[in-house]
Amino acid sequence: MIENQANMVVFLKGLRRESGAYADTSDGAASMGATLSALKTLAQLGALEINQQTIDFIHSCRHENGAFSAQPGEEPSPFVTAQALIALKTLGQESLLSDCVPAAAAAMSATSANQFDHFMLVAAYEECDIPGPVPQATIDFFENQLSNSVAAANVLETSIASASLIRAQQTIGDPTAVVNCILAGQNRSDGGFGDGETSSMLTTYCAIRALVLFNELPNTRHLLSYFSSLRTDFGYAAARAGVTAAGATYQILSMLSWLEELQRVPVDAARQGDIDFLHDWLNNGGNPNMYDADGWTVLLAAAARGQASTVAFLLKHGLPDAPKTDPGIRYQEADALPIYLAGQAGDLETVKLLLEAKPKHLHAISAVNGHTVFLQAAFYGKAKHLKLAEYLLDNAAYICRVPAEALGEEQARLLSATNVRGYSALTMQDLWHNQKMKDLLLRYYAGREAYLEAKKEAYYANLLLEIATPQALTERMMDAITAYLARDDVGTAEKRIDAILEQPAFDIDRLGNELQQTPLIFAITGVDVGDPERAKRRYQLARKLLDAGADPAVREKHPMAIGAVIRASVLNNFGLLKLIADYMSPAAFAREMNISPAVNGLTAMHDATHRALTSPPAELQGHLDQISWMIAHGARLDLPDNVGQTQRQLAESALEDSAFPRENAEAVLAAINTAQG
Repeated sequence: MIENQANMVVFLKGLRRESGAYADTSDGAASMGATLSALKTLAQLGALEINQQTIDFIHSCRHENGAFSAQPGEEPSPFVTAQALIALKTLGQESLLSDCVPAAAAAMSATSANQFDHFMLVAAYEECDIPGPVPQATIDFFENQLSNSVAAANVLETSIASASLIRAQQTIGDPTAVVNCILAGQNRSDGGFGDGETSSMLTTYCAIRALVLFNELPNTRHLLSYFSSLRTDFGYAAARAGVTAAGATYQILSMLSWLEELQRVPVDAARQGDIDFLHDWLNNGGNPNMYDADGWTVLLAAAARGQASTVAFLLKHGLPDAPKTDPGIRYQEADALPIYLAGQAGDLETVKLLLEAKPKHLHAISAVNGHTVFLQAAFYGKAKHLKLAEYLLDNAAYICRVPAEALGEEQARLLSATNVRGYSALTMQDLWHNQKMKDLLLRYYAGREAYLEAKKEAYYANLLLEIATPQALTERMMDAITAYLARDDVGTAEKRIDAILEQPAFDIDRLGNELQQTPLIFAITGVDVGDPERAKRRYQLARKLLDAGADPAVREKHPMAIGAVIRASVLNNFGLLKLIADYMSPAAFAREMNISPAVNGLTAMHDATHRALTSPPAELQGHLDQISWMIAHGARLDLPDNVGQTQRQLAESALEDSAFPRENAEAVLAAINTAQG
């Protein structure tokens, strides 16, 4: 996930003008170049939308000779022509692109006059799959420029020329000299690249583009620091303290992607156990905690291959300027820590090193399959895994840094752990028929079978909560609430509720069940007349959810699209209404009481009044007390419902309505008048 991705998308979409073209900055004018930057960035962010106006804008910039201009009616140029072709490719307009390419390619070839024209020509040939070789004139131009720029130590020109030649399938005569020239242009002061004391975005972009093609590494730490200095709330600026720009954002996101490609070099070195390379790499600005394009870090790769010496170096390198290697970074696709991968490798020394660094990882899981390092050993079951499993069981207390007397409990944690299908290390062996592993594990079961089985069941129930999606957790919460209110083993149901509330992925205000309600609304929906014990449980449950952060203002979808305040009022749950008020500001609570739901326009006071008008005599006073309290806390009497009747008018009309007992209507009006003073 790219940092600030949502903000970037909002910013970029806001750059589109009425013509369909995009500007580079919020207050800038639209152009072909800015349009290309915005389109490519949106594509990188997975937010590209095909807009016909944008396609029409690009097409409107086309001239009779096939070239394109930055705006309709302006002079065409080969640089902009290449931009237009790439923009059409980005938008997936293959048919239109095919129509444009022959004349556009001829125009670019005939009119390219400087390095930027030729650079974009090569980019268009490569990205748009233009048939045929890059024009010889462009090849000759860059071969001449490369020779001169390396001699002059010009970083920008060297980068442009070398990258263009490689992209045009040409061979570089002296790649070492070229790479050294480019690397010399990285400024230690700010981390970017430039010809001189100051870095420039363009030079940095071109330099990294070239280095990726050479598979050579810059000082990544310095470079990332440079990028950070250009970050804004909505993307990146071209210079420090500058404004957010589509072009700068595109270039930095591209460079970050290229750095991930380059990170494959040290990751491969870690797999091979090449400590000398990694030492030099870290000394020269390598970042051990950065993912490569496949989602691997150097430590993940070394752990997966059982490269214990490499793991030891990465965890304990002690290089003064290099970052510490973090053993908590996961291979995200598998939700796998280094210890998980080391468990698969079965390398005991690697596992020891990782547990020394992070003892709590002994019981850490992958949320994909639920495996701990111990379950990994049990699953793969080779001789080295037998040795690993035995070590973990015999040394669990030492690993976790707890007293030796706690060994039995730590062993029980290992043995009762299950995967997401409910298989423990022992029951796995019935699937794989690994008798040697089974015999080993049974030694630790003696006399504790029933205890471990009960512990396994509890572990599995909690594991399913840990790996559940937010929506699944909400549905489980609804089931637990139902059981709690129905007296189906209240203690067990409350433990389930508490366990769900503890899950980091649980969203207490997410809508669930068939009616799409929040857990709070679901919990307070019900009438407990004649069942004081259930009323007490409902109140306690509502308090628990409010204590956990439930927002009474969040609306259900069905049946009324209302929040908790109106629901409590309509069911005459006066105690719950007062409880909810304790968790809201006075203004917020009054606002909720005076909300008019679209389905009928009945506010909380409408509902309270109506319930009082139909109440049996024994319950009337409770309704009247609620009305008085609500008025004192900001409930209004002048808000019309969907048929135009206010709360006061509802009470007044009841005096002449035979459906309502007159004494109820008189009592309600008296309560209203008294409350209003």
